[in-house]
Amino acid sequence: MQYLEWMEEGKYEIVKRALRCAMAEGVKAPHHLYFTFRVSFPGVKIHDELRAQYPQEMTIALNDVFWNLSVQDAFFSVELLFETQRHLLKIPYKALVNFIDPGVEFALQFNWEDSSAPMVKDNIIFLDKFRPQSV
Repeated sequence: MQYLEWMEEGKYEIVKRALRCAMAEGVKAPHHLYFTFRVSFPGVKIHDELRAQYPQEMTIALNDVFWNLSVQDAFFSVELLFETQRHLLKIPYKALVNFIDPGVEFALQFNWEDSSAPMVKDNIIFLDKFRPQSV
């Protein structure tokens, strides 16, 4: 059973639903959607100027001004304004570090580790510790 992987996939589904809502209805107060993602993750596409400015992580916000939001199975893309230039960003969900909607006090943090890697022994909780000891 891959509980940790299933849990991560469930979090991505919440993000997709929020993005689909934003695509259909816009982002209205009190909502503000913040995404922090790993810039160097495979499949992330951002302008070279932005990549140089944010080489490791970048946080973007979707609120009242964004264009061409597209929600796909493995990634989303959106056009945002940086200074006076519009730039298209493509962000795979697996590049996400966190998703926050501070207006409703909601946040998700994503596991950076490779979810296909096997669980290490130190993360296993043995149920025998919780069973009553026989006398």
